[in-house]
Amino acid sequence: MIDKFVDVAKIYRDSGYESGLTQWQPAWAASIAKEENLFYACPSWGIANIIECNDKDGKDKGTWGLAQSPIPYTWGGTWLGVYDKSKNKELAWQFVKYMTSNKEGMKAWTEKMGDVMNNTDVIDEYKKSGPVNKTFNQNPYTVFDKSMSKINGKIMTQYDDRINAAFDDALDTYLAGKCSKDDMWKKVKEKVKSDYPELNVE
Repeated sequence: MIDKFVDVAKIYRDSGYESGLTQWQPAWAASIAKEENLFYACPSWGIANIIECNDKDGKDKGTWGLAQSPIPYTWGGTWLGVYDKSKNKELAWQFVKYMTSNKEGMKAWTEKMGDVMNNTDVIDEYKKSGPVNKTFNQNPYTVFDKSMSKINGKIMTQYDDRINAAFDDALDTYLAGKCSKDDMWKKVKEKVKSDYPELNVE
């Protein structure tokens, strides 16, 4: 599937179907406000922290829309833990529980900040009668709920972030026409071997 993705990405780049802008860079952010592209692939938190913060003139005007990805996907996450040598373990544990399971706190955060919570109780309530985001004129929970239950967190590993970075860097070089597809895969494997010598990379 990844190999097919590379082929499609090359077709899109060579045909001018996508902008060629690098995510998170100033030109990419500026293009959101200028409405230069048809769509942006964003995580759920992209509503407030990608679209709305970059397109301030379009905020609350209903000019954007949400579309569901055909493949359920998750990227990264926020991880909380209690330090085993902490002098306040019980207090720290109460904080972790509040941040991950306090329904009313999550609802207040959703309504203030526009973030989509991953708490199943909040999802079940808000997908039926949650707040409508004025920028998108939609209830985000009705869109994301269809994918959330299908995400498999068990396939995530501690290696993902740096392997993804190795792949993205090599892919950018290939799409820019600076190397062949074979060389692209060679660069990916060499970087992964360097970062994780304990892994068997074929």
